Amino acid sequence: MSMFGLYIDPLYLVIFFVTIIISLAAQLFIRSQYSKWSGVRNGADLSGAEVGYAIVNRTTLGGGHAPSIEAGLSEAASSELRGLAGLRQKGIISDEEYATKKSQVQSRGRGVSDTKVNTSHIAFERVSGQMTDHYDPRSNTVRMSDGVAGKHSVAAMAIVA
Repeated sequence: MSMFGLYIDPLYLVIFFVTIIISLAAQLFIRSQYSKWSGVRNGADLSGAEVGYAIVNRTTLGGGHAPSIEAGLSEAASSELRGLAGLRQKGIISDEEYATKKSQVQSRGRGVSDTKVNTSHIAFERVSGQMTDHYDPRSNTVRMSDGVAGKHSVAAMAIVA
């Protein structure tokens, strides 16, 4: 069927415009969620770059083995964790309180060295722009925009993860 003498199938045009509308809607949704969550500070108070370092250093992504829960903790921090686990088992503290206190003890016991030092083969770089974050598998590099690498937000944490 001829449309305006160009021999374009009308079904093709319908599919094309529906695809464009869906793409624009998805982009609008992503941008609105990013702007919403980039204003919310994350509970760990870590920047995007620090989250990236922590992930590769605490998991098998760093090329080594995943450390145990108490790996690298001081003896005092380890005994405090055991005490918290006992309180949770007795029902004195809730699971949420246990998780919160456990993360505080672990970060205090380790310091923040695992969020500042990269011990893996995965590199982290800053790139200019907004929402230009990506992983380059050719060079094992995570490239983060300035808004993600230096910001202590939930959005930055989620994007890097």
